[in-house]
Amino acid sequence: MVLLLSTSVIADTFTYIVPAAIDGGNAKWAQKFTKEWNKELAKEGHDIILRYVPGQGGLKGFTKYHTEMSDDNLVLVQSKGFFDYVTVPESSWKGFDPTAVDYIGGQLQGTFVFIKSNAEGTLNIPYAPNLLIDAMGIYLMLCGNLPTIEETMACGDAKTNRIIGFKGMGSMRMAYLSDGLDVARDGFSHMSKTYKEEIKSGETLIWFTHGTVTDSGDMGVDPNTDGSLDFHKLFEDKHGAAPSGEFYDAYITLSTMRSGLGKWVFTKKDNPFYDVLVKTFNETVENSRKSLAKSLGVYPWNTGNTIPLSIFARLNETTTKSIRAINGAIK
Repeated sequence: MVLLLSTSVIADTFTYIVPAAIDGGNAKWAQKFTKEWNKELAKEGHDIILRYVPGQGGLKGFTKYHTEMSDDNLVLVQSKGFFDYVTVPESSWKGFDPTAVDYIGGQLQGTFVFIKSNAEGTLNIPYAPNLLIDAMGIYLMLCGNLPTIEETMACGDAKTNRIIGFKGMGSMRMAYLSDGLDVARDGFSHMSKTYKEEIKSGETLIWFTHGTVTDSGDMGVDPNTDGSLDFHKLFEDKHGAAPSGEFYDAYITLSTMRSGLGKWVFTKKDNPFYDVLVKTFNETVENSRKSLAKSLGVYPWNTGNTIPLSIFARLNETTTKSIRAINGAIK
């Protein structure tokens, strides 16, 4: 009997590193997408297995890949926004550089901020390093355009209590659903499942959406909404002017990174499997579009290095300095 395989380099199994816990939003995305991706890879004689490396907001997974697996053609890695690349000291990354890999493909993302309908006065908001962007958005929405980062921080601090100590997003969700928090944030899949009943009953409102990065690298309206809850619209409605200033520049830079870099898959440079991985990625998006949209939202898909590298290119010394100042003050 003759077994005919496709013209791919060699039939083998890819290990897909998820730099997060098995029950989080990043893991859910990986599980759903690779389930569909495996259908297309099987036609080429390949498959994928998932490996979870949680810890340090994704840093542990990225550094483990770089120090132990970065020469392996059969290892793929899921991104996680990479805004920690700005806030965490360079030495902690052990030489890993997210601009020195090849991006196979990814899905642009949006994030929803929820608020209890009976919330009033000082708001109890969750805080952890991966919630920095959300705290910044909340501070801006509450305080408007203030002249300096320090004034925005002081205003936001006066209007919120930052609740810390969550072991992960699961514990944050439990705290919110048990009324231990006034505010929470999450992605599309949890919006349509975890918060579904509270939204339906009116106990929870979608306060605003951060938006979704566009192909040009700017933030636009989340395509799963009608735009009425977009951060920029609600900010201007509330404060009478578009958001601006150093604090806002830092916020929008990090928002762009999370939306544009949060759910991508990359591998080593010059991987001989790269072309077949991109090909099957595109085929997955095309052939499983309806199933993916139901679980992951109607967000744009892209392949290649153009969007990730263009987002990194927008970082500049001034904004990086502002982000680090805010991150240091908001802990």
